[in-house]
Amino acid sequence: AEAEAENTHLRTLLAGNNAADLATALAHRRSHALLAAIVTASHDAIISSDRQHRITTWNPGAERVFGYTAREAIGQRFSELLPADEPDERRDMKLNAAKAGATVSFTSRRWRKDGKLITVETVVSPLRDDDDAVIGLTSISRDVTERETAQQHLRKLERRYQTFFEKMPGLTYIHSPLGTPPEEINHEYSPRFAEVTGYPVEQWKTDPELIFNIVHPDDRDLLLAEYERIATSGDEVTEVRVEF
Repeated sequence: AEAEAENTHLRTLLAGNNAADLATALAHRRSHALLAAIVTASHDAIISSDRQHRITTWNPGAERVFGYTAREAIGQRFSELLPADEPDERRDMKLNAAKAGATVSFTSRRWRKDGKLITVETVVSPLRDDDDAVIGLTSISRDVTERETAQQHLRKLERRYQTFFEKMPGLTYIHSPLGTPPEEINHEYSPRFAEVTGYPVEQWKTDPELIFNIVHPDDRDLLLAEYERIATSGDEVTEVRVEF
């Protein structure tokens, strides 16, 4: 119906021989066609809903992300078709802000048609009519489940590493290579450094000369040479004597 109305409008402009209005209408039509092509080709789920939260548009990306076809989705209430895994007061507050005219973003977990729980990042914007009144919402959702799973795995590994690092009976430390830019330097010292040497861990982190101050004077040049060597070779450092 909308396309037929637009065609009728173009025919009227042609009949009226109004070149300026016709050019504007054709440009609008090309812009509308380009936008429709982008929405169709997008891998993200692009969905629109009316003020009653019933889905009015559903692109192929939405079918790929959530598993429902456009025929199954259009006319359904968004929250009923794609329920979240748990209530979220902050998300609900952001949705209310979108209804009031704001653009908001949030992350949530949604159930797909096949029963799989996925994590999606969503941006919601108000949908306005020609008078700038909010008549619904439009959202763009991206499936970030794999990224979220990878981040969770990385956080788990970091916790295991931190536990291992803190529980090691020996003096364990990690130094950035010599020549590392100051803003990228990262030195880590296990709690055993404070227990054995009497110097707090924070002092070890902030005083790069501390290790040279406690190494036996006869071994300082050796230690510096070893630091330079392992920066390129990765070999183990030679044993040195320290004084407390």
